Amino acid sequence: MTATVPWTYAFGEPVAARLGPALADWLPTRRWFGSGGRRPELVEVVWVVELTDQGRHGGPRGLLVVVAAHLGDTVEHFQLLLGLRPDDSPTWLGGELVLHAGGTLVYDGTADPELMSALLRLFADGARLGELRFVPERPDDLRLARRAGLRVRRGSAEQSNTSVVFGDRFILKLFRRLSPGINPDLEVHRRLAGGAHLARLVGAVEGELHGHPVTLGVLHSFVPRAREGWDLVTTGVRALLDGEPEPVDLLPELFELGSAVAAVHTQLAEAFGTAEVTGPALAAARSRMHDRLTAAAREAPVLLPHLPGLRRVLDRLPAGPTERAQRVHGDLHLGQVLRTADGWLLIDFEGEPAAPIGDRVTRRSPLQDVAGMLRSLEYAAGHALLTGGAPEDPGRQRVARQWVTAARDAFCAGYTAAGGAPLGDRAGLDAYELDKAAYEVAYETRNRPGWVGIPLRAVRRFAAAHPDVDSGPAEMSTGHTGDIAK
Repeated sequence: MTATVPWTYAFGEPVAARLGPALADWLPTRRWFGSGGRRPELVEVVWVVELTDQGRHGGPRGLLVVVAAHLGDTVEHFQLLLGLRPDDSPTWLGGELVLHAGGTLVYDGTADPELMSALLRLFADGARLGELRFVPERPDDLRLARRAGLRVRRGSAEQSNTSVVFGDRFILKLFRRLSPGINPDLEVHRRLAGGAHLARLVGAVEGELHGHPVTLGVLHSFVPRAREGWDLVTTGVRALLDGEPEPVDLLPELFELGSAVAAVHTQLAEAFGTAEVTGPALAAARSRMHDRLTAAAREAPVLLPHLPGLRRVLDRLPAGPTERAQRVHGDLHLGQVLRTADGWLLIDFEGEPAAPIGDRVTRRSPLQDVAGMLRSLEYAAGHALLTGGAPEDPGRQRVARQWVTAARDAFCAGYTAAGGAPLGDRAGLDAYELDKAAYEVAYETRNRPGWVGIPLRAVRRFAAAHPDVDSGPAEMSTGHTGDIAK
C-alpha cells in the first residue's frame, strides 16, 4: 500500500527517530502480540495512513500504522492505531503510552474515545484514504454513526484483536496480527448476510499489504445485554456446585446452542460447498494428529503413560468417505458464542490468527467444531470446580462429572436434532476431541500448571477405554494431583 503520508513526516523527526525501539519495547506488553512476550529485534514501519488531524483544535491526531516485527527468522505484521497529543494531555494516557518525545505523546488510540468517534464517522462517510477503504455494508444503519454522544469504550477481553463498543449500536473489531487475504470473519459474514445466529455486519476496513488484499477491521451491530456463553455456563455450574438455585436452566440452553451450531454449519455448507473426505485425506489427518500428540507429549510428560491408548483412539478415525468436509467456525468454544434475548449468536469466525488465511479457510469436518464445544463445556465445569471452595471434595467432583455428561448430551442432542453431522459413530468425534485435549494439556503445562487436571481428565478417559493401558482414575481432577508437571 502507498502510505497517505511519509511516516517520518506523519510523526515528526523527534518521534520518528525513536519510534521503532519504543514499539519494540511496547509490543510485547500487549496480549494480542503473542510471541511469548519476546522483544522483536527490529520493528519497521511499513505504511502510515492519517485518519484524522484535530491537533490544531486541541484534539488528537489519529494514525493507522502497519509495522513489521522481526522475531528471529520470522516477520509478523501488526496493525496499530496510534494517537498523538501534546504532552499536556490528560493523565489517563499514561497507561496507554508508547513514547513521549519532542513534546508529543504517542499512545494506543483505541483507548481514546474522541479518536474512536472520529474513526466511526469514516465508516459512515465510506471514506477512502489512499488505498485504505472504509466499506459501508449497510449504509442506512451507519447513519447513526454520525450521531454525537455515543459512549465509546474499549473491550476488556483483548486477545488476538481489539474491540471498541459505541453506545449500544456498534462494535468494531480491529485485527491486530495481519495476514494477506480476506479475513474469514469478514468473508463469512458477507456470504451469510442475514443468516440466523450471526451478528449483523455493518462495515469493514480493507486495504493492501505487499500487493495482497488485507482486512483490518469489521464493524457489527452491537447486541445489548448479550451474555457470553462462558460466563453464562460457569456461573450456572458454580451455583450448582454450591447447592444454590441455578440462575438459568442450562441444559435447555445447551440444547438450543447445539441447534444453533448445526444451523450455522448448514448455512456454511450451502454458501461455500462441501466435499467428501477421502481415505487419503483421512490418513493425512490421522498422521497430523499423531504428530501433534507426539509434540504435546514432549512438552507435557504427563501424557507419556497414556500414549499407546491415545494413539489407538486416533487410529479409529474412519478410513473412508464417511463424513463431509466444509467451512467451519474453526475455533469454537463458549467464549465464541453469545446468548441474546432472541437466541444464540456465533461470533469470531477468523480462526487461528497465527495461521495463514489459506489454512484457516480449508474445508474441515464439522466434528471439529463439535469437539471444540464439548471440550469447552468440560473446561467450564473444571474451572467452576477449581475456582470454587473445596475443589478436592468428592461430592463436588461427582456433581461436576454428572453435569458434564448431561451438558454434552444436551448439546449433541440439539446439534443432531437440527440436522448437524451424524454423531452416532463416535470414532471421529473422539479423535478430534482427543486431539484438542492433548493440545490443552501442553498449553496448560506451559502457562497454567494448576489447570492441567482439566484436560488431563479427558485424556485419561480416552486412554481408559483400552484396558491394557494403566490410565489411572478418571476423577474430575482439579490440577492438584501428583502426576502434574510442575
